[in-house]
Amino acid sequence: MKRSHFLAAAGLATLAALIAAVPASAQMGFPGGGGPPPGMDSGGAPGGGAPGGASAGGLEARPGVAPAAGAAPAAGAAPGAGAGQGRRSGGQPGGAATEGGGLVGRAAISEIPLTTKIAGRLTPASSIAHPATAAGTVGAVYVNLGQSVRAGDRLFSVVRDDLSGSFVPAVATARISGIVSSISVKPDAQVKSGDAGLTIIDGRTLYLKALLSDKDAMSVELGAKVEAKATGGTKLSGVLIARSPEPDYQTGLFTATIEFSAVPGAFPGQYVTAELRIGAVRGIFVQQELLQRMYGRYQLWIVDAQGLLESRRVGIGAIYGDRVLITEGLAVGDRLLLKRTGREKAGQSAAGSGS
Repeated sequence: MKRSHFLAAAGLATLAALIAAVPASAQMGFPGGGGPPPGMDSGGAPGGGAPGGASAGGLEARPGVAPAAGAAPAAGAAPGAGAGQGRRSGGQPGGAATEGGGLVGRAAISEIPLTTKIAGRLTPASSIAHPATAAGTVGAVYVNLGQSVRAGDRLFSVVRDDLSGSFVPAVATARISGIVSSISVKPDAQVKSGDAGLTIIDGRTLYLKALLSDKDAMSVELGAKVEAKATGGTKLSGVLIARSPEPDYQTGLFTATIEFSAVPGAFPGQYVTAELRIGAVRGIFVQQELLQRMYGRYQLWIVDAQGLLESRRVGIGAIYGDRVLITEGLAVGDRLLLKRTGREKAGQSAAGSGS
């Protein structure tokens, strides 16, 4: 082999060895031979950049426990996945400023509203009867059932039985604008003055009259906003405008009146349900799933200053849905584990408890 050919072969071998020694990340073009830049996982695909939902005042957006502030991203998290963004293991959106991948939060005071359910049928703002104004024979009916009319429109006429010789028809006209809800007269029928003619309802405003127990009646607040749902899914927004000052003494129930503005899909006689606020409970609440029952007492996993778990006994109060009021053993600002696997141990790192 010629000397020049030998030197070329040796140079190629050295170059190949140098390339093999360079880290894979540097070969991909990542600065400094480090890991992938923020927003990209080890496979080079975008990740970890989806914003998470705010969770102020809640256990992962649940009332009672606020996420711990000032926490560093969990070990192994991509750079840049800091407070308010990132994803937890499993691809679930992360909470704002949580520790250990969203596993640790701080106890906080929150409020749970107390409500009572009511139900009933909608009634129109007004229902006005229009009787015959003279005795005689019905000459004509100018409207149909369900027809919209304006105040002053002709409704029906009566050819009078007038002994004075005046046979000018008496015409009944609409006293309000609305919808014809009933018609009791027919052409050529005999009527007397005061007999039922027809009825017009004003459905632009609807009312719900619902019954309340004496336990709840004095706790509702006049002027409070009320959200209701009608059969078929129609939603209405209204205001509590009245509460009877005394009950029906036979039943002991009070009457609450809620006023709604008519919306498409809502009509008189429709059955609706709603909830009225009757108070609130303030305190520290946790999810039932975080409580562990041991030796007849309830315990929570608390995270100490070193990030280690310790089991603490707590007292519980009333249960509201899936949340429990903590009456003792937990103070505002205490850090606690937000996700329990059943494999936790005292002295274990909180960051590793979710794996």
